[in-house]
Amino acid sequence: MDQTKLLKKNYAEVGKLIDLDLASEMVKDFQEAYPNHQDCFSIGREIIEKILAQPGVEGLKLYNGMDKEGNVSLVYVGVDSKGSPIMEYTMVEGQGRLNRITALIGDDSKPVGGSGGGFSWL
Repeated sequence: MDQTKLLKKNYAEVGKLIDLDLASEMVKDFQEAYPNHQDCFSIGREIIEKILAQPGVEGLKLYNGMDKEGNVSLVYVGVDSKGSPIMEYTMVEGQGRLNRITALIGDDSKPVGGSGGGFSWL
């Protein structure tokens, strides 16, 4: 296999669609292997669209996180074409002035269901 092809991953194309049977099996296997882990989070469309709409964003990285109260959460950040997190970007302001803008980073994902407790899509 061509090594340069492996190194030039297009992060806009990362991920694939899977069928319901495989999805169910993967979730069930995770829940059985890690019964004490939070197994599901909800993230709203609006924050995902805002992060993806930033200049240079080709995809998302999801990081495990914990809030100040000790609740497990996800932190999601846009990544560039090389898969590097985008923490800031340059914006052209009035009269051609360049300004560094802090990138949007998401949090406040909502845990759904409990940790473990058996497989369920609900």
